[in-house]
Amino acid sequence: VIGMPYSNTTFHDILWPIIIIIVGLSLIAHHSCHCRICKRHINGWDRHHLQHSHKDKGNGWIDYDLIMNGIDEIFLEPVFRGGEINNIMGGIKLDLRKTNLPEGVTTLEVNIICGNVEIIVPEDWYIEVSVDSILGKFEDKRSGNGMYIDRKLVVQSNIILSGGNIRC
Repeated sequence: VIGMPYSNTTFHDILWPIIIIIVGLSLIAHHSCHCRICKRHINGWDRHHLQHSHKDKGNGWIDYDLIMNGIDEIFLEPVFRGGEINNIMGGIKLDLRKTNLPEGVTTLEVNIICGNVEIIVPEDWYIEVSVDSILGKFEDKRSGNGMYIDRKLVVQSNIILSGGNIRC
């Protein structure tokens, strides 16, 4: 560092922590620039959305936006067509065992910051999980991966300091 004599003490006590902080801040800044939740918040959610908002869009679609809240819901539409879950410091338990997947690919986007999402599905669903996480994980805890190859649920998860799982 300019103006400081180099030594192992200087590197370990000053430079190394600064490098770690810079890398961490750049990761957070990079992810927050691309985070749909943050963009929605910046663009101005109304007060109702900040507290709790969830709704079935109808025709098998879901849209959950939760901040510091939680829900435990059973999805009762005959066909699940996908949707989006946004969860900040909350918990969601979504039971999809009473519905079916349509033919083709169905996408569910899950965005979690400091929260938890649990999705319960029938054993015969074929599921592909895509995870982008910082200090978190989202995993398929089922013993097998379904038998239907003509129907697939793709779960795209973006996670920060959180967890989520899929189970039967």
